[in-house]
Amino acid sequence: CHACGKQALTVCMGFGCNAVGVTGCRIIDSRRERLIAILTNAVTPCNGRFPALLTLCTVFFGGGLLSAGLMVGLMAFSVAMTLGLSFLLSRTILRGQPSAYTLELPPFRRPQVGKVIVRSLLDRTLRILLRAVTVAAPCGLILYLLGSLPQEGPSLLSRLVRLLDPVGRAFGLDGAILTGFLLGLPANEIVLPLTLRGYGAVGALPSAASGALGPALLAAGWTRWTALAFMVFSLLHFPFRPFCPRFSVSSSVLFYVSFRRWCRCGRFADRSGSSGDANARALIKLLPGKSTANLSSTYDSRCRCGSGYIWGNPDRALSSCAGWS
Repeated sequence: CHACGKQALTVCMGFGCNAVGVTGCRIIDSRRERLIAILTNAVTPCNGRFPALLTLCTVFFGGGLLSAGLMVGLMAFSVAMTLGLSFLLSRTILRGQPSAYTLELPPFRRPQVGKVIVRSLLDRTLRILLRAVTVAAPCGLILYLLGSLPQEGPSLLSRLVRLLDPVGRAFGLDGAILTGFLLGLPANEIVLPLTLRGYGAVGALPSAASGALGPALLAAGWTRWTALAFMVFSLLHFPFRPFCPRFSVSSSVLFYVSFRRWCRCGRFADRSGSSGDANARALIKLLPGKSTANLSSTYDSRCRCGSGYIWGNPDRALSSCAGWS
C-alpha cells in the first residue's frame, strides 16, 4: 500500500488504544508516512470498542462459531480498511516514495523496579483519576441535564434523538444510536449505555449477563442488520476524546501539505513564473501558526514554484521539495 512497514506496529498498538497508536507513530521517520499512519489509525478498534462489539456479537449471533467468525471478520475488515486508506492516501494527497523498513532495537537496560512503580503511579494512575475529575464528572452532569430537562414534556435527549433519527435511518441505525455515538465522545465504552438511555431506559441499565439486554434492544426495533450496522459504524466512526486533538492536528497538517503540493505543481503560476510566486505567497499568508517570512524564503529557495523549472520537470521539482513537506 506504499506506506511504511513500521505502520504495522502502530496498528497493533491501536488495537489496545488509538491514542497510544497515534503517539507511537513517532517511530516513522518520513513525515508523509507518519501522517498516513495517524489518519488511518482511527479505523483500528481499540479496547473501548471491543466490549460493545463482543456484546452485540453474543446477543444477536450467539456465543458459538458464528459470533467468533464475525469478530474475526470485523478485525480483518478493519485491517483491510487501514491498508486501503493508506493506499488511497499514498496515491492521491500524500504521494511519495515509500521509505525502507529499518527497525533499530533500543539498548537493553536492567529494569529499575522503584522507578517503574513511581512512574506508573504518576503517569497512569493519577492521570486517569485526573481525567475522571476533569472529563467524566462534567460529561456525566451534562448527560444528566439532557435527560432531565425540561421537567415537563420531552427531554432534551429525546428531542435530540428525534432530530437525528432520519439521518440514522439512512445508515441502517436510528436516532438513539447516533446520539450515543455523538455523546460518547469522552470514551467509546459509554456508546452502548448512552444508546439505551436514548431509548428511555431509566435506573439500572439492562446487561448482557442478566439476559435483559437482548429483549431491550429487540423491543427498540433492533435486528441483526442493525447490530451489524452498529458494529461497522463503530469501527469507522470518529475516535474518542484523547485521540481527537492528535487527529485534528494531523488533518490540519494534511491540508497544509496538500496545499503546498498544489502550489508546487504550478496551480497558481503562469508560464512566465512572475505572478505564481506572488499568488502563492499571498495564499501562504492565510495559513495560521507559521512565519510568513520563513515560509516565503523557504518557498523561494527550495520549491521555486511557478518557474520554468517546475513546468519542465514536475517530478524533479516535487522531489526537490520533499524536504519541505
